Amino acid sequence: MQSNTWSNTQRTWLQTGFPFTVALMVLKLISLFFTTVPSLSAFLSHLVFKAPDGVTTPWALLTYSFVTGGPFLSFLFDVGITYWFCSSLERSWGTKNFVQFFAAVTATTALSLAVGALLLRTNFFADDLLPVAACALAWGLVNAEERVSLYFIPMRGIHMAIIAVGYVMFQFAGQQPPVAPAPNGALTRVAFETAGWWAVPFALVGCGLAWLWVRNSWQYGFGTLLPGVASRAARRPNLRIVPPREPKPKDDRFTLRDLNPLEWFAKRRRRKQFEKLMRDD
Repeated sequence: MQSNTWSNTQRTWLQTGFPFTVALMVLKLISLFFTTVPSLSAFLSHLVFKAPDGVTTPWALLTYSFVTGGPFLSFLFDVGITYWFCSSLERSWGTKNFVQFFAAVTATTALSLAVGALLLRTNFFADDLLPVAACALAWGLVNAEERVSLYFIPMRGIHMAIIAVGYVMFQFAGQQPPVAPAPNGALTRVAFETAGWWAVPFALVGCGLAWLWVRNSWQYGFGTLLPGVASRAARRPNLRIVPPREPKPKDDRFTLRDLNPLEWFAKRRRRKQFEKLMRDD
C-alpha cells in the first residue's frame, strides 16, 4: 500500500509539468518548519549564504534559494510568486533548461553579493527571493505584451514583472545588517542606516543575467553563444501565453520607452485622437 501511494505521488509530481518548482516550494515549506525548532534552525544556518564568508561553503551558493523564514504571510507571498513565475517558465522551457537557468542566476547573485560585501567591507545575507526576482524578469520579457490582472488592475506582463522585482529588492534592502564603517572612514558618512540599499545593485546582477538569457535565447541550447549549435536556437517555440490573432505592428512592440509613465499617457492620448478621427469620418 505504501509503495503504491509513493508511486502515485511521484507520478502526480512529474505530471504537473513543473516538478522542479513544486520541489522548490516544498523545500521552502520544510525550511519554514525548521525555523520553529531551535536544533533544526542551527542546521539551516549552514545553508544560508552570507557574503563574503559564504564562498567558503560552496553549497550555500545554491541552497539559500529554498531557505525561507519570517511570518507566515510573508511565506505565502514567497510561495505565491515562486509558483506564478517559476512554474510558467518551467512549463515553457522544460525542466532541464529551467533548472540550468535557475542555478545560474542563483549562483551568480550570490557571487555578486560576495564581491559587493568585499568592496564595502560589510556583510550581506542572500534572500531566497532573489532568484525568483530574476525569474520574474525573464517571465516579463517573454510575455511582455500579455495582459494580466493584478488585484483587478489590468497591466502588461513586463509591468507586472517589474513590480515584482521592485518589491523583492525593497524587501531585500530592509533585511540587511547595519553598515560596518571601514577603517579608512570611507563609509562613515553613508546616508542610509542599513547596508541594504548598497547591496541592491549587486543583487540585481542575477536579473541582468536573466535579461541576457532571454535576449540571446540561451534557454534553447546556447544557440547564440556556442558555435555549431545555432540551429537549436532557431527552432525555439512560441512562448506566448495567448497567441495573438494577428501579428502586432512593429511600432506596437515592447521597447524601453514603454517603461516611461509619460509614454503611457502619450499612447492613451494618441489612441483617443485616433478614435475621435474615426468617429468624425
